[in-house]
Amino acid sequence: MSPARSPALALALLLLACSSTTPEQDRALVHYRAALEHYREGRIDDALAAARKAVEEEPGFIDARWMIGTLLERKGEHDAAVAELREILRIDPTFLHAGNQIGLILLEQGRREEAREFFLACLKAAPRYVPALVNLGVMAREDGRAEEAIGYLERAVKAFPSHGNARLQLARALDAAGRTEEARRQRKEALSCPDLSEKEREALRAELGTTP
Repeated sequence: MSPARSPALALALLLLACSSTTPEQDRALVHYRAALEHYREGRIDDALAAARKAVEEEPGFIDARWMIGTLLERKGEHDAAVAELREILRIDPTFLHAGNQIGLILLEQGRREEAREFFLACLKAAPRYVPALVNLGVMAREDGRAEEAIGYLERAVKAFPSHGNARLQLARALDAAGRTEEARRQRKEALSCPDLSEKEREALRAELGTTP
C-alpha cells in the first residue's frame, strides 16, 4: 500500500497555505511534508518519526496516521500497524482502505475469519469497493468455494472493468469451476488493463500463447 494518497497531499499543501488553519495544524502539515520527503529518499525511520510528530500536533490527521500504519507494516510491526489502522477507523469509519488493510494483515497472519469480517465490513459500507471484493473472491477460491469466488469477482469487474488483477483472479476462479473458455476470455481482457506490470503482461501472453 502507498504511504500517502496524492489527493490528500494536495489538500495538505493547500491547507498549509491557508490562513485559517490553527498553529497545531500548520506544524502538523510541516511534519507531514517532511515525512513524505524522508520516505521518497528511503529514510523510513525518519519518515515514521516525522509522521508521528504530525499526529502529536493534530491527532485527527488521517493521512499521517495512514503513513504510520503503512510504514509499521513494512517494518514488520504488524500488531502496531493494526492498532494504528484501527485508530483511523475510530476517527473516520468511512476510510475503507484502513479496514481492508487490516484484513490483509490478519490474512498474512493466518487469521482468516477475522480478515474476512473486515472485508465484509468494507462491503457493507460500500458494496462496490473493489479491493474487498477481490480479497473475498481470492479467499473463497482458496477455500474451495469457486462459485462464491466468481460472484465476488464478477462484481469487482463490473464495478471496475479495467482492473487487471480482478480479471486475473476471476479467471482463476473460473478455472477452478471448470469454466476454462470464460477464464481464457478474462485473461485476454486483462491484457489491456493499465494496472498490470509489463512482467505480468509477459507472463499472461505466454500463458495465452500470444505475442505483443
